[in-house]
Amino acid sequence: RQRRMFDAQAFDAELDRQGRILVPARLRELAGLTGPVIVAGNRECLEIWDRTRWERELEEAEMASSEGQR
Repeated sequence: RQRRMFDAQAFDAELDRQGRILVPARLRELAGLTGPVIVAGNRECLEIWDRTRWERELEEAEMASSEGQR
């Protein structure tokens, strides 16, 4: 269900003449995109993250990984 909910917000995009992707306003708001972003490859798609949220996600993933190894 979580994957379906996440995937439902995905969108196809094309680059403009300057090589940019226009992220819809609703998704920019949901993701908190207000400044520099991280573009992360995730299998068959790209994820666009607010830099602070991305760093927090990495920390949480590392903690979860460490706990799983115990």
